[in-house]
Amino acid sequence: MAMFLLSFVEHDRAEKLEERLKEKAVLYKEVSKGCFALSSSTLVAPKDMCEALGVRDGEFGQLLIVRFDSYWGFHDTSLWDWFKGVREVL
Repeated sequence: MAMFLLSFVEHDRAEKLEERLKEKAVLYKEVSKGCFALSSSTLVAPKDMCEALGVRDGEFGQLLIVRFDSYWGFHDTSLWDWFKGVREVL
């Protein structure tokens, strides 16, 4: 299972981006404005996730997808529950 962080700066495109995540059946959780945690059992590289989402050059403005294997911090309980649930499902 791979987990990714998707960050974007064009907040006016957030709704369109979230529609794309739903359309492509990607597991996701909004972390903050302009940032989503993503998860996949089949995709392993950020480029794979980008291609699976069908993101074309500049479609959502400046966008960055980073894969991560561990995390630490302070956030809402719902985010930690999401991480835990994703790890159990995948």
